Amino acid sequence: MQEIPKSWSVLCTKNKTEILVTERLKFIGFETYAKTIIRQWRERKKTVKLPLLPSMVLLSVTPKNFYKVFDIAGVIRYLFIDGQKAKVRQKEIYVMKYYLSQKYNSKKTCSCC
Repeated sequence: MQEIPKSWSVLCTKNKTEILVTERLKFIGFETYAKTIIRQWRERKKTVKLPLLPSMVLLSVTPKNFYKVFDIAGVIRYLFIDGQKAKVRQKEIYVMKYYLSQKYNSKKTCSCC
């Protein structure tokens, strides 16, 4: 049987529910990417986990499961650009992961692409 290719899409979520939506999508079997950053203030001892892409989750989905994500509380819609679903290439996901895993150095190049 031929495997249907997955494509990465941008899923819009309600404000401040990105982490929760990501956890729920992973629980039911979707591949997601929603990087969080940790922020700590000097004058305060509070550490906060913030999403890198506010109100957005990157989601790898097959056409068969395209509408299944709307069963998750906090999901609003897919992001569309010029009337077409916004797609994220796998290469862009790799570059984002690589960049965020390294300290920024303009002389380094990504070996994954």
